[in-house]
Amino acid sequence: MEHSLDNLVCPRDNHFSNKIFAYCIDPDCNEKNKFVCNECVFDIHSRHKLVRIKELNFIVQNKYSRYEKYVEEAKETLKKFKRNQQMQFRKLEGLKEDIIKNLDEKIYRFKEELENKYQMINSENDKKYDNIKEFEKYFTSVNADATQTFDLTKLTEICNNIYQEKEEEKIDIHQTSKRVASLLHPKKKKIK
Repeated sequence: MEHSLDNLVCPRDNHFSNKIFAYCIDPDCNEKNKFVCNECVFDIHSRHKLVRIKELNFIVQNKYSRYEKYVEEAKETLKKFKRNQQMQFRKLEGLKEDIIKNLDEKIYRFKEELENKYQMINSENDKKYDNIKEFEKYFTSVNADATQTFDLTKLTEICNNIYQEKEEEKIDIHQTSKRVASLLHPKKKKIK
């Protein structure tokens, strides 16, 4: 867009709407109106430093062109930023979906693992219950006939089974708690 100062006329009385031909750039000039016509040169701006309107016009046009270029570059930068922002949002959505899917898979595997563990523990508990029943039965028969001499080998075997089960429970509980902890607090992986 062209901005021209070529057609300006002097607004001062008695200057007969003369055409403006210069602009005062003198640092000591106290006039509010720095535009200069033929009359202003003699009346107001004598011995002041002046620049021709054509030169000032060129400076203004040059500044305006640079400003327009700057505005266009800023608009383009903003468009690029918005495109980049949208792309980042899409990536984040994808990551979010991947994380949720990954968590769902881990939860499903953990649930299956717990169900399997539950079945195994139930089966083991049935065996333990059988051992305790056998211990109780054996002990009841021994107590019924206190005079009878009984074989401690069978009782030792039953007690060993019960004690061994207790130790295995400790190991199972420890391993299960470690597994639960690892699922609840997984090690952080670096995201590339």
